[in-house]
Amino acid sequence: MTEEQYKRANTVVFPVLTVIMAYVFLSLVAFIKATPGQVTMASYLQLFSALLAIIINVVFFVIKRNSRMCEYAMLGSALTVYLILRLVSTTEDNAMYAFPILFATVVYLDIKTLIVSNAVVVFANILRLIIHISGMMDNGVGGATRFVGVLVSILVAYASIRCIGLLIKFNKENTDEIMHRTKKQKESHDLMIQVADNIMKHFGEAMDMMDTLETSLSNS
Repeated sequence: MTEEQYKRANTVVFPVLTVIMAYVFLSLVAFIKATPGQVTMASYLQLFSALLAIIINVVFFVIKRNSRMCEYAMLGSALTVYLILRLVSTTEDNAMYAFPILFATVVYLDIKTLIVSNAVVVFANILRLIIHISGMMDNGVGGATRFVGVLVSILVAYASIRCIGLLIKFNKENTDEIMHRTKKQKESHDLMIQVADNIMKHFGEAMDMMDTLETSLSNS
């Protein structure tokens, strides 16, 4: 991708990820104010990770919006917050945050980045299932529901990676077809120029012959 393309892609991704992190941050602030007696270190960890992600998004978007570094910083911070939420949060609504993050990743049409992003999401959900099975977390959600969540994350990963792979392949095929047609047009253009040069050459020879014939007739 060019700098201009990164600028446009980062401009689309920045508000999406920043709004998600802001929602997480404000939700935790409201929770801490409403239930001060139930606040734990896990709540503060989620709060500060979301705040740090917002700061990273703003800083890198301002100074590096035309580069891949901005992409890595924004996606990396968002995925880190998602991983923390899935490991320490007692609620399940944060599972849906994966979808806008993965959709934002698709903008870059980078298969490696998409694989890493999906791997983090799947890994986070598998760890959450393991934590539930081990008995370290019990918020009333059954193991079957958590297993379905893992299965859905795997299916989303497969579908998104396959779709982007096909889009990249289609884009390459279209580019190759355009290059092939351009090459054919250039060959036709070169052939027309060659034919025109031959015509001009033969026309010049014919004119020379006419001049010679005219001179011979005059002498006769």
